Amino acid sequence: MTREENLMYALNDVDALYVEEALFDEAPKIKRFFTPRYVTRYAMAALCAVMLVVGVQHFSKTTTPTTGGGSGDTIVSPITEYDTLEQAEQAVGYTLTLPDAPEAYDHMSVTVIDGELLEVRYYNDDETDLGYTIRKAPNIGDISGDYNDYANTQTLKINECEVTLKGNDDTWSLATWSSGNYSCAVMAEEHPMSLEAITHIISQIQ
Repeated sequence: MTREENLMYALNDVDALYVEEALFDEAPKIKRFFTPRYVTRYAMAALCAVMLVVGVQHFSKTTTPTTGGGSGDTIVSPITEYDTLEQAEQAVGYTLTLPDAPEAYDHMSVTVIDGELLEVRYYNDDETDLGYTIRKAPNIGDISGDYNDYANTQTLKINECEVTLKGNDDTWSLATWSSGNYSCAVMAEEHPMSLEAITHIISQIQ
């Protein structure tokens, strides 16, 4: 390796052109404002800045809640929970008469769905086991939301209402009917009921 090459390796951070100028008086005195090393640094810094701006804009679009119809809108749940049945009745503008709760399922949760459907769920003591659900809403047809296929269907007249029961074997998991201007439903998919038990509940609902 020549003397000139050794010197250039030793002065690694010094631009090659200035090393040559220091070694040879004949080297052209070219004034350079940007060496390749600094151009690379500036290019990388500019690229990082662009990526940062793009990232901030994307994060802002995907996390900022809006109330319009564009992307990034906050999704509002259609379900509203209430502490008492009275509060839910005030929200929907009608009343719901509930049956006597079985001792095994005497804990209630009260919700309103889409501002008009009143739902009451009956749980066990620690609220880990759902016994059955009661729904009532302005007369809009079947409001149960239960689309299972059942082996048995039966129609009974209870309190002057035509009640449709659906279930399997000798138990019933679903009851739907209309009363005046309202639709009602009892769902007991998790714990199907005997005919006597489900008709007792239906007879008390208004």
